[in-house]
Amino acid sequence: MSAPTPDPSPVSGFSFPYGIPLVAYPILFYGAYRGAGHWWAWGVHGLFLLAVAAFAWEALSRKDYEKIRAKDPSLTRLTWALNYLLFFVLGPLAVWAVIFGPRLLGF
Repeated sequence: MSAPTPDPSPVSGFSFPYGIPLVAYPILFYGAYRGAGHWWAWGVHGLFLLAVAAFAWEALSRKDYEKIRAKDPSLTRLTWALNYLLFFVLGPLAVWAVIFGPRLLGF
């Protein structure tokens, strides 16, 4: 007779979907940079802004916050919103503005 296997411990805390900013944002930046002067580059800029808007929506969503808060009671709404806004919205927007802002404004 074999010994019972222990149940895996539940994952505590929350995790961010780092795949988007670490993989998709650089790909979108590269596509927009390489597509400068082509009509399809505007579509790449649009996809980037759509991803940023989706993360802003996620940061401000009470339903998603409550779902994560159930797993990590120490999390506050302020830290949830600030983490999402800083890392997935404001940071990428700042990089985008530095790289593409002058070009889009005609400088």
